[in-house]
Amino acid sequence: MATVTTDVDFSESRGTEVNVIAWVFTGIAIATVSLKLFARVQDQGAEIVEHENPEDAIGEADGVRAIGP
Repeated sequence: MATVTTDVDFSESRGTEVNVIAWVFTGIAIATVSLKLFARVQDQGAEIVEHENPEDAIGEADGVRAIGP
């Protein structure tokens, strides 16, 4: 019967590499959410400037203008 020899050094750890990868992906996630929130705030700011006269915004819901006088 053949014997299997394994030279495994259990004193080595990949903990550092795993932590670095985890922090990189966490940073990417934080940057993505921050960018989305920034874009949303900028978009809402554009809508506020678009309707300087409050009467222009009457009858609008979710960007759809109501038909009427």
